[in-house]
Amino acid sequence: MGVLRVVLVVARSGRMLAQKLNALGYRVLVINCYADLDMLAAAWDWQRVDSLALEAVQPAFWQLARRYSIDAVIYGSGFEDEVETLHFLQQQSVILGNTANVFRSLQDKAQFFKVLKSLDVPHPEVRFETPATMDGWLFKPYAGEGGVGIRHAVSPPSGYPGYWQRYVSGRAMSVLFLAGLNHVEIIGFHRQWVSSVNHVHPFLFAGVVAEPAFSVALTRQVLAWLTKLTQIYDLRGLNSLDFIYANNTLWILEINARLSASVQLYDEKIVAAHIAACLAKKPQISYNKRLFGAYKIVYAECLRRGRHNLSWPDEVKDRPPAGSLIQPGEPLFSLVVPNDNTKTIKQQLAVKERQLIDHMTDRC
Repeated sequence: MGVLRVVLVVARSGRMLAQKLNALGYRVLVINCYADLDMLAAAWDWQRVDSLALEAVQPAFWQLARRYSIDAVIYGSGFEDEVETLHFLQQQSVILGNTANVFRSLQDKAQFFKVLKSLDVPHPEVRFETPATMDGWLFKPYAGEGGVGIRHAVSPPSGYPGYWQRYVSGRAMSVLFLAGLNHVEIIGFHRQWVSSVNHVHPFLFAGVVAEPAFSVALTRQVLAWLTKLTQIYDLRGLNSLDFIYANNTLWILEINARLSASVQLYDEKIVAAHIAACLAKKPQISYNKRLFGAYKIVYAECLRRGRHNLSWPDEVKDRPPAGSLIQPGEPLFSLVVPNDNTKTIKQQLAVKERQLIDHMTDRC
């Protein structure tokens, strides 16, 4: 195809992709579930939807398609349970990401863990029938995202599709990688954080921090696994692999076949490399592998309202519009903080979080 000019972002949030595509010189259209100020500043035009279900996204897509010639669609988070929407989008335009069939194939957890076993890739024990005892097991939804629905198993769930996985104590981590043209490149390793605000979702994703000190031997092992998995699933562009690191062993959890939150830690040229890989071109891009320190989502502990006439610190992202109500357990804003010392960054973020919550919002 010719030169891309107009790119549509479809995601639950979409702010990060809109900003990076805007910095690359694209005209950015957005379909998302939020109206945060950062996204509005980066988007040429946008449509807000209540969900990423097909019945919500389809009319929003046609609204934008009537006004603009959309060259391509790039998607982010929120499609784990909405694969039919991906099918629709790829029928309408070029998809800058994995196809809907690839995305769906990775939702087949039984087959995924069979593949891992065939490759001798370590993973926590899994069961697809209720264990005799709940002790030591997690219950995980088939189409989960961001830790929503994952919980310690205390009783068999009723009518909730999912599977059981043995709990492994260790460091929750991910690796961001670029796949395309018979080549797999590891971009970086990251430690993941969870939030304790929402007791219903005790494993709720709350951010990532760079993890630069990872052994050469383990890095080579991960690259070998990713190369095989990329070939099996025909992955394209930026993807991430989640795992638990414990006792010098990696326990593989899942592949996220989309741009993940860790992309926030790199400059916009990483998205240019993603686009090139998805168009079956070799990325001729020198993107910046220097990491920011961390990305953290700050959740509301109580009902909050966004304040008016604020001066926004540079590190604050996903800024709520003035007057908007944020329910308990919902994201207030996020922080992207540069820091080369991963040992002190968590404390640095905690201090900024306490200062900013009351500065930016009123308790209701």
